[in-house]
Amino acid sequence: MLPNPLGVGSARMMEHMGFSALASTSPSYSWSRGRPENGVGRDDVLAHLESLVLATDLPVNADSESGFAHDLEEVAANVRRAVDVSLSGLSSEDVRADRGSGFYDTATSVERIRTAPCCPPTTPPSRCYARASPSPRWRTVSGRFKVSMSVP
Repeated sequence: MLPNPLGVGSARMMEHMGFSALASTSPSYSWSRGRPENGVGRDDVLAHLESLVLATDLPVNADSESGFAHDLEEVAANVRRAVDVSLSGLSSEDVRADRGSGFYDTATSVERIRTAPCCPPTTPPSRCYARASPSPRWRTVSGRFKVSMSVP
């Protein structure tokens, strides 16, 4: 179980409660700022995530939405930015990031994950994960998990 702190105070509290890692969901930070989900930009989210990393000795996993970009080169650059703030893990959704509705097709989703520098030589190493979300407002995820399980 990964708790989702809203800020530095709750991150420190969760560390003292004995949790071994933290995660940050996309809506938790937005909502803590009084904004809707996806209502804050990449740079603001990265600053928030860095504050969580610096606040505790725990590994922090982050939700990177859909890589905060549609363009493959931008996705890769954004993953590098996330690694630079020492995140332990980074998950990416297959929801379209180009203001289109719906999801990327399987081939595009796989390409987006392969393009990202997911396992750079950091200490400790960062990891990236593909993810299909089972939210009722999105299409069924039947068959989607094979994508996240098959990408090296």
